Amino acid sequence: MQKIHHGQSGFTLIETLLATAILTIAIVGALSLITQSTTLTGSVRNEHIAANLAQEGVELVQNIRTTNWVIDQPWNTGLIDVTIGGTTDTFITDPSASPVVLTSATCGSITTNLFQKSTYGIPMYVHDDAGSATIFSRCITLTVMDNPDDPGNPQANYIRVQSTVNWGTSQLTAEDHLYNWK
Repeated sequence: MQKIHHGQSGFTLIETLLATAILTIAIVGALSLITQSTTLTGSVRNEHIAANLAQEGVELVQNIRTTNWVIDQPWNTGLIDVTIGGTTDTFITDPSASPVVLTSATCGSITTNLFQKSTYGIPMYVHDDAGSATIFSRCITLTVMDNPDDPGNPQANYIRVQSTVNWGTSQLTAEDHLYNWK
């Protein structure tokens, strides 16, 4: 004959179900956090690349101005030939080219898409479709502005440079003002 032990320790069915439910909620929460973290990491990565591409666009235009000074040409040669308030949309054909040249394009067109190719083992983003297609496009807008400190003086004008990078539904713009300060 078996003895019945009262006050036995052990788990009841309800305790087991409750523990399973709590464990399931914890695991689902952790997986959700991992999924969101992975998504945000990709988003931040793309934003970081876009910020660098936008800044690179501004620096390429600054390079043209500096090159003009070095070779004793007018500071805005090859940049813009329009009157105050006029704009031109341009894109860079190849940032590794020497000298860098701006080529006319329409912002948002297929020609402003960026491709990634490796030059001497270094990955670069270029407008040359010989590389791998990316989600990024870049358009640089130059605008001749009248200097408010010296209105009407064409020598005091400056060029507003706006480098805009688009990817997916996102957009980022870097801006600088170029003066003839030499």
